[in-house]
Amino acid sequence: MTPRSTTRRTLSRSTTRRLIGALAGVVAITVGVGTSIQAAPTDAAWLDAEWDSATVGTLDCGPDGSPFTTRASGKLLGGSLAGIDLDDLAELDGISGVNDASGVSIAPPPPQSNSLGENAYANPLTVTALDALQVSLGDLLLLPLNVDLGVDNSYVQVNADGTSTGAAGAVSNSGAIQTTASQPGPNPPTFATLQLSEIVQSALGQDLSAQIAGLADASLEVGAVASSATLDACAASWTGSILSSLQREYAVAGVDLNLTSPTVGTLVTGTTGVINGLDGRVEGLAGNAGVLTSLTSGLTTSLTALLGTLGLGLGSVSISQLSVNLDLTAVNALLDDTISDDAGIVSIDLATGQIGVDLDGLLGAAYGTNGINGLDPNTQLLINDAVINALTAATTQALSNYVDDLNSAIQASLAALTVSGKVVVNVLQGTGPAVASITLTIPQVSLNTLLTGSPVVTSSIALAGGAACGGLATAALCLLLNSLTGGLTSNVAKALGTALNAALFTGPTSVVSTTSAALLALTAPVITLVANATRGLFGEDALLSLTANAQNSPDPANANPEPAWSVPGPDAATQSTGQYDVAALRLTAVGTTVQLDLARSSVGTSSPR
Repeated sequence: MTPRSTTRRTLSRSTTRRLIGALAGVVAITVGVGTSIQAAPTDAAWLDAEWDSATVGTLDCGPDGSPFTTRASGKLLGGSLAGIDLDDLAELDGISGVNDASGVSIAPPPPQSNSLGENAYANPLTVTALDALQVSLGDLLLLPLNVDLGVDNSYVQVNADGTSTGAAGAVSNSGAIQTTASQPGPNPPTFATLQLSEIVQSALGQDLSAQIAGLADASLEVGAVASSATLDACAASWTGSILSSLQREYAVAGVDLNLTSPTVGTLVTGTTGVINGLDGRVEGLAGNAGVLTSLTSGLTTSLTALLGTLGLGLGSVSISQLSVNLDLTAVNALLDDTISDDAGIVSIDLATGQIGVDLDGLLGAAYGTNGINGLDPNTQLLINDAVINALTAATTQALSNYVDDLNSAIQASLAALTVSGKVVVNVLQGTGPAVASITLTIPQVSLNTLLTGSPVVTSSIALAGGAACGGLATAALCLLLNSLTGGLTSNVAKALGTALNAALFTGPTSVVSTTSAALLALTAPVITLVANATRGLFGEDALLSLTANAQNSPDPANANPEPAWSVPGPDAATQSTGQYDVAALRLTAVGTTVQLDLARSSVGTSSPR
């Protein structure tokens, strides 16, 4: 009798294996002498759990049941890069294991691989191997000397009961994935830095700057990565479904795109120029028609009333020798800062010109996932229009935050500036001719002191026609003018402070407003550069393609292109499962043979002996 596919409740692994062992016993008891029944799946049976009948023996999945040949492997790096076949590098052997009729065979064999017991082995990358590997790879791919952090391990377990596990990357000596989407601490482990400019040069024979305007260099910094694959071949034989007996997992703890561009240097140079021009702009207010008009307007009403009580009138007011002491130390300190948006998606190091894009956070927000974990098999990390819009918003916010910080520091410096100068008030005889000019010399005082009208000043009086105050004819006039000095000083100081304050802080033509506009205008090229560079590297029809959770024969199947791995498929005649791989990340250069697999794990092919 032939079992057919039915709707089944998902059972735990241990329960499934106990049921399989029990079923094996039932089959053995009920099959008559001279006859037998075999669950021999067709090619379709491996996919849809249908069975065909044939004449074979039974399989027992219990601890002492029918033996299986099992295979598994784990590899930190694989593929082809700049003509280097990474699979041929001894330092990247990773680990592979086979358990067949002759026993367990591990490559590389112990003691290079560590025996963990129960047919499990690990081969962590050593500092010695890492040094040798870096010589082979040159500047294409940089692996940090952090093997003690546990991010460079390979693991296999191959059992005769049909179970096998392969794992690579940040995995423990039990094959368990150790990393999470967000590693704690100020210096989370880094798996590798891919020098994209070198990869593009080797793949396409052209400088990156020739492909993407304004981009001098680019690299991809990959945090700890891991993958694992587990297969129960005996369960697959009984259930008729390989994929339901297969588990594949991956994890990536961050991917950062680093861009270096002279555009950032242009931003800093332009910003420096705007800031350096502040002194001149503020001192130039002495001859600014608007400031003089504001000063005269502010004085006219108060001084006219003051002078009118004494039968005098106001002629004109002039400012000279205006000097501003503006301390821009706090502002200049921001010119080599590292700036970012509120979510930390984009960071810009103004000192080095490097722009960092947190692809993990950017794409995680776009996909609604925890970083780039939990994605469907073979998800291309594509920089499409929606992602570009989010990236542009983050870049804009980072630069707006920077301009806001500059504006705050500039306003604080302007508010704390000190002013010195001379104000000359020409006094009339009523509405008639000028009788004198009063000069108020203001020492270095704060803007706030001017606004409160309380500066300590020196004054001098010059009578019209060159007359002196010492004579009898002028004594009364000079006494009168001297009595005005106190009130005149307060009124002039307040009017000057108000005029300067308005010119510095109020309205669209103020120093603060025009400076802010000039600073914002400088940021536009950086925003454009980040969008164009990121799209040019990983957008549609771009130079490179980055795939997360790369798998062959994924379950469930989807429309995403599978990696071009050459692996054996299932064989119904021998009940061989075929090979099933998973890589945490896969980088390819479009239209070339460049392909790089990070943390690739494999199980199978497995079959009854």
